[in-house]
Amino acid sequence: MKSKNILAILSVLALSAPMASAADWYAGVGGGRSNYNGNELGLEPTRLASEVYTLNNLETVGTGWKLFAGRMLNENWAVEVAYTKLGRFWFDANILSGPGPGPFPTNEIAEAKPDCWSLSGVGSYPLGNNFSLLGKAGICKWADHALGYEGGISYNLEAFSEGYSLTYGIGAKYDFADNLGVRAEWERFEKVVHKHDSADLLSISLQYGF
Repeated sequence: MKSKNILAILSVLALSAPMASAADWYAGVGGGRSNYNGNELGLEPTRLASEVYTLNNLETVGTGWKLFAGRMLNENWAVEVAYTKLGRFWFDANILSGPGPGPFPTNEIAEAKPDCWSLSGVGSYPLGNNFSLLGKAGICKWADHALGYEGGISYNLEAFSEGYSLTYGIGAKYDFADNLGVRAEWERFEKVVHKHDSADLLSISLQYGF
């Protein structure tokens, strides 16, 4: 589904829902494990594919966190804004030959530290005993903050550094009280590394209603 279709769905939900009261607003903070769904070529697509190298380290797991706030449109639907940091993913390799500055062998390091501003529709389905299931889908404005070094000389990855993509996820929520709950979620952020590879966040969050 294209980004503009997601925006249209969120707009229809907002216009068709009854007006919310002050208690229907909420905010929260959470964190957990992030995961990069790619390899070293995805972290550095402009040079490494044309070089002969041996890989030393590839880190595809990081620590992510997020801040979010939302408005309940009715008992089952909300619109939510979030800022998510997806951690640091990186590799280092020994370059044996290729188009780089040389002389060879030399060392190459590249990293991406994606973050995302997102607007999502969130649906909830109550299970009883203060538990509910969650599902969400929306749009992510991301930047991957890419850096690369070969032989100690930096090279430009900024042409791949930002864009728009889809984000979606599932989870569960438990309410301790009317205005306090905890959420466990899995979320995917599509194409947030060099407009190609996705990243996931598995998180636990506290949510406060006001």
